Amino acid sequence: MCAAALAADAPAPGPVLPGEFGGWQVSGAVSKSGDATVADPANGAVLKEYGFQRFEKAEYTRDDGRKLALKAAVFEDASGAYGAFTYYQTPAMLEEKIGGQAGSLNNRVLFFQGNVLVDALFDKLSAM
Repeated sequence: MCAAALAADAPAPGPVLPGEFGGWQVSGAVSKSGDATVADPANGAVLKEYGFQRFEKAEYTRDDGRKLALKAAVFEDASGAYGAFTYYQTPAMLEEKIGGQAGSLNNRVLFFQGNVLVDALFDKLSAM
């Protein structure tokens, strides 16, 4: 069987970002792309080197009016997500215990779990 036939039979990948979690509800549509330059116009080539596969972005809200912007980049394997994490991590970030490795700075939390890198931007600081 040729590779094209196998690819046609492969199921489409499921969503990365959930519709809801921990009191957060997605508001609007989840943006999706397989183009690394959509995920990061300035660093698309870097993401490709790490094995970028696809990207999702969504806005979330809570009943208390708070907002959260989530971006998730999926890579071929965990080493790609780790590489992208270390690329985006800044020295000023505090170490967090989320996923495989995480850092935070003010209202931003960056972490990876498996082959997925997540960048979370909260509208305001809170005691998380």
